Amino acid sequence: NLGDYPNRNHASTFARGEFLKYHDSDDVMYPHCLEIMLKALRAHPSAAFALSRSGAWPGGACPMLLTPRMCYQREFLGFGLFNQGPAGALFRTSAFVELGRFPLIGSQSDALFWIAACAKRSVVLTQGDLFYYRVHAGQELSAAGPYGLAKFEGTMFRALDAPDCPLDADEREQARRNLTMGFIKRTIRDLRHGHPRLALYRLRHTTLTFAEWLRYARRSRRDVTAGTPQPDAGQHA
Repeated sequence: NLGDYPNRNHASTFARGEFLKYHDSDDVMYPHCLEIMLKALRAHPSAAFALSRSGAWPGGACPMLLTPRMCYQREFLGFGLFNQGPAGALFRTSAFVELGRFPLIGSQSDALFWIAACAKRSVVLTQGDLFYYRVHAGQELSAAGPYGLAKFEGTMFRALDAPDCPLDADEREQARRNLTMGFIKRTIRDLRHGHPRLALYRLRHTTLTFAEWLRYARRSRRDVTAGTPQPDAGQHA
């Protein structure tokens, strides 16, 4: 009984196959899930893992192979990529080990893994709705509560300052604006709902300096096609 992510990492040490799939006992894996994910991952040898989600990925049809830059564009300039749980992934076992397995920071360990892994390796996105992810009051994410999520927000911002961040300078600037406006909107929501302590906690853990608030508190701009592979010039859709 090591806890959620320590147990996942421990279990991975017993994996002997080419691929590794996590599946929690209260979720449902649809019959076609493994077939689709395996086919996509085998077709793209450069990808460290495949990802599915609830609903369709925006921007284009799947499967789609994303470079590290595309992954970050989708997360920070589009409508998200790093909010997937382990159940949505099929890993190449060797790649998962080489990437260091899940960091052990509690319920946000998966998100921190995606941040680090997607900066280094390509990912293949498969079609959505390959599994049913059960949400309930007793799960670890619920136990962490809004304070756990708020504490993690600064990590997202600082990922843009990391040396291996694959975005260019202009993209990083817009990404910081997008994140900052998200912080502001959620803080206003906290206050409106009568949670001033959570609002203060959120602001403190963004780790932004006063100068950064002044610089990045600008209108956000997100594009549904951000991080979507584009067809070669001259090809028709």
